[in-house]
Amino acid sequence: MKRPIEAVRRTRSMHRKGFGVCEISKMLRIPHQTVSDWISRRRRLADPKLRLNVHEICVRSKAGEFATEARNVSFSDTPKTSYLAALSAIRTLHRMTEVVCIGT
Repeated sequence: MKRPIEAVRRTRSMHRKGFGVCEISKMLRIPHQTVSDWISRRRRLADPKLRLNVHEICVRSKAGEFATEARNVSFSDTPKTSYLAALSAIRTLHRMTEVVCIGT
């Protein structure tokens, strides 16, 4: 989808006024993911040569800035998914079937 400047400005303005991503998406008839990208100024890049899933987050504000990076091994059955995501899904299923739950 093209990024018409006015649509991006209106989306960010509505978000500053307290509207949620879902509300903005419905009101402006813009896909949810697009609204989310415009608000966060997120960029997604794909490099088929990489063997790892890399997640890099950089935040800048008047208060300061920070950056974090995670590099996860791909899941052998589906290379677009990290191995950690598969383990997380398995753990969630285990939690759902446990009779006694201790902790969070």
